[in-house]
Amino acid sequence: MGNFSGFPPMAVVVVVLLGVIITERGGLLTALLRVTIGRLPARWLTFSIALSAMTAHVMSEAVTRPFAR
Repeated sequence: MGNFSGFPPMAVVVVVLLGVIITERGGLLTALLRVTIGRLPARWLTFSIALSAMTAHVMSEAVTRPFAR
């Protein structure tokens, strides 16, 4: 198999990528980050970055893990 047509979570990956592209081009992601980080106290900045990174990792695992063979 030379392409990704047999990759089970491909539909989810494509939909998520399209959503991120649309929100990024529209400026929504930038606005959300500015509002969120602008209101965040400085002492919570490290925690929020770490929490975001862990959440992104778990979400990426959740997409591919149920389909793993």
